[in-house]
Amino acid sequence: MLKFLSSACLIGIGLLGLAALGGQRPGNAFVPTLAAMQEEGNKPQDGTPGQPLANNGWIGVSLEDTKGQEVLVRDVFPAGPAAFAGVRAGDVLLKVAGTPVDSRDTAQAAIERLVPQRQASLTVQRKGKSVELKVIPDSLAEFRQRYISEMMRRDPRDPKYGQRHGVSDADMHVELIRRLFEQHQRLESSLHELTQEVQALRKEVRALQK
Repeated sequence: MLKFLSSACLIGIGLLGLAALGGQRPGNAFVPTLAAMQEEGNKPQDGTPGQPLANNGWIGVSLEDTKGQEVLVRDVFPAGPAAFAGVRAGDVLLKVAGTPVDSRDTAQAAIERLVPQRQASLTVQRKGKSVELKVIPDSLAEFRQRYISEMMRRDPRDPKYGQRHGVSDADMHVELIRRLFEQHQRLESSLHELTQEVQALRKEVRALQK
């Protein structure tokens, strides 16, 4: 009876998660909500034992299929592995650990095959250019537990219950620090480029004065 009530509760959280996402099927960022309905890992339809969730990778991206067999990064989980790797919403995911992906399902499967805490490569297309990033995946099972704990902690009667689904205040604080650090890096890079341009301009002026 206790197991049934627990499963029903997790299913309820999963349905609320889907509602918060506009009723669309979630990508890898939110799949733990639905995976929580299973007792251990994913069980294939043929009945053979599935891989335990603890061995599955998670990077925190919500993906969607687009025209032309492209996999679009619709959203990036705050303070998740993908966010720290430099993945941004609007990127097109081309490869996961060197494996080409052409649909959300193949991309999600490739992500889940990543080994938690072992660095892997992600290739994305951004503004028409191919960019290779390095990501350190988390465990899908550990993220699932954090997600469920965060949603169980909230009061369903609160109008803000469905906001930032599964994202804790701690996640948002870390994300804020990450974005400030990223902004600082961009400013430093822009300042360095501006300094080089000023130096080049000074050389041109000196050459004209001779």
